[in-house]
Amino acid sequence: TGTWTVRLPQEDLRVDVRGGGSSSSIVGQSAGVTVTVSSAGFTGQPVDNVVVQVNRFGYNTSAFTPSVGSFDSATGLWTIGTLGPGGTATLELSGTSASTFGSEVFAIVRP
Repeated sequence: TGTWTVRLPQEDLRVDVRGGGSSSSIVGQSAGVTVTVSSAGFTGQPVDNVVVQVNRFGYNTSAFTPSVGSFDSATGLWTIGTLGPGGTATLELSGTSASTFGSEVFAIVRP
């Protein structure tokens, strides 16, 4: 779980991942994860072509629901498209822990 701010030329995007992963998982234990991308809107302009790479380790995704765009579970790519100034988009993941060594979900904005 964590929050990262990614600063791109002329845009400010923030990626927040909440829930899910733990360091001591029970195989088969249910865990929900929410990935949120938000635009700080400093430029007053929309951010085009927003794509987020969602990586899942030790976590089997059984369902995913993006608030906008589409999510490809095979590649982990969440294509949001355009995010307006101050806008947010969320991706809800449902799944189970697949490893006794823990599970982790993290996300980064792709250029």
